[in-house]
Amino acid sequence: GLFWLLAGSGIWAASIVGFLLAPGATLSVGFHTIGLVVGLATVGAWLYFTSAYTGRSLHRNRRVRQTALAVFLLVVAVKVTNPVHGLHSSVAVVSVPFEHVTIQNGVLHWSVMGASYTLSGIGYFMLFERFGTVGRNTKPLVVLVGLTGLPILLDIAGYTSTALIDIPYEPLGVAVFASGVFF
Repeated sequence: GLFWLLAGSGIWAASIVGFLLAPGATLSVGFHTIGLVVGLATVGAWLYFTSAYTGRSLHRNRRVRQTALAVFLLVVAVKVTNPVHGLHSSVAVVSVPFEHVTIQNGVLHWSVMGASYTLSGIGYFMLFERFGTVGRNTKPLVVLVGLTGLPILLDIAGYTSTALIDIPYEPLGVAVFASGVFF
């Protein structure tokens, strides 16, 4: 789970770079779609990791995995077919703070985002609950895991102001987590 979390986050971050650097809206949207799919997959990897790390068996439960895969594939189908129905998001070219392609997210995006953050929160709960039951000093781990949630502030700033562009910043949190784990 940790491997796929880190690998997925790396691919997700690379897709964001591709989105920003791609020449033209079509290629930018392609990179964005890849990022949406891989970013969503990292939620599953996170839950797999947190379940295994905390001694739970959810990651081994066949029914849980099949349900998660079915929901994942349904959401991916909605995201990939967005150019046909436009219910997930729309595309525009803006010039502030520089000329770039921007994605204007719709209700389906925000619904999936809310569910993803809820599921990620469950992973955090599993970790923090486990940290509270072990007989060792877990404060550094608590701080490290807490830092992974800070990119949500960048997401909010990107959405609500022109100070940052509206892109996913979550891979930064995973990068902090990975650096801390390796340290």
